[in-house]
Amino acid sequence: MTLEIDLSSNMQSEMPNLRSCQGSRKIRSAGSAFQLAAFAAALTFFLSPATAANGELDPTGFWKTEKRNGVVEIFRCGTAFCGRVSDAAILRENPKQTDVNNPDRALRNRMVRGLIVLKNFTGGAGEWTGGPLYDPDTGDSAPTGRLRLRDARTLEVRGCIARFFCRTQVWTRLRP
Repeated sequence: MTLEIDLSSNMQSEMPNLRSCQGSRKIRSAGSAFQLAAFAAALTFFLSPATAANGELDPTGFWKTEKRNGVVEIFRCGTAFCGRVSDAAILRENPKQTDVNNPDRALRNRMVRGLIVLKNFTGGAGEWTGGPLYDPDTGDSAPTGRLRLRDARTLEVRGCIARFFCRTQVWTRLRP
């Protein structure tokens, strides 16, 4: 990318500071390599799977959890984001696995695949708050939490049962 400026003699008369320029001259931008690199970086950012149509960071997609090779799909639910269990090592062994660790006996026979584990997360600019969160591996739940994108491929998931009693996991985005 080259920036060319034509400094013809009729421009010189309109711009007194350029009187020393004679005839037509071309000035090449020393920053053209930088401009190209900046353009490529911007293009990569806007085409990244972590950006929504409006250019804002977006957590939708499939995320590998820290435990048991779990996969959670984060999707839009109205104006918020929610997440459901998509896959896990235990589900590959037993696709009909139920929520046996749930402290509520009435919920123990619901299927783990498709189970909503994140609800009502709102916000933007790479960080969302909401809740509740649920961990089918332990049966633990948290009334509030936070999702924070560290970068396009890394999501920090934090669930809290009290202001200072929280648990955090780092999930990795799976490519489609």
